[in-house]
Amino acid sequence: MKVNLNTTQNYNQSFTMHLVQDASLTKYIDSLHISKQQDNLKQAIQIIKKNIEKIPQNNTLTIGALHPSKANFVKTGTYNEFYVNLKGKTTKKTSNILKRENIFLKLDGHDKIQGFYMNPDENPKTLAKWFMNTYKHLKNSFLEKS
Repeated sequence: MKVNLNTTQNYNQSFTMHLVQDASLTKYIDSLHISKQQDNLKQAIQIIKKNIEKIPQNNTLTIGALHPSKANFVKTGTYNEFYVNLKGKTTKKTSNILKRENIFLKLDGHDKIQGFYMNPDENPKTLAKWFMNTYKHLKNSFLEKS
């Protein structure tokens, strides 16, 4: 009997991270009055979605708008707080700029949420980069507690 092994088959694509956008985030974006701000956030979310889908982890990341009563003041650079250097070490930068977190990240299976300030006036690529650094910090904080 001859067995033909096809080595070019792709792996199951369902074994990737999924990004779920909470309805509150759509409502928040639509509430912005300047269309350029709406476009910046929508583009940033599309970039984030592409980045998240590359992560080979069967999990779901939910993002949504934080209620102002649950948002902390962010005292960091221009936005949220986590920067990953070339060696993979996460650091927290602080400054005296006060902004309020407006979205949250939440991994399925965990109760903790991470607030994030997504500035609607910022370049979408920069927002996506800061978001991914914050996601890495969130993921690492769960690994440390396990």
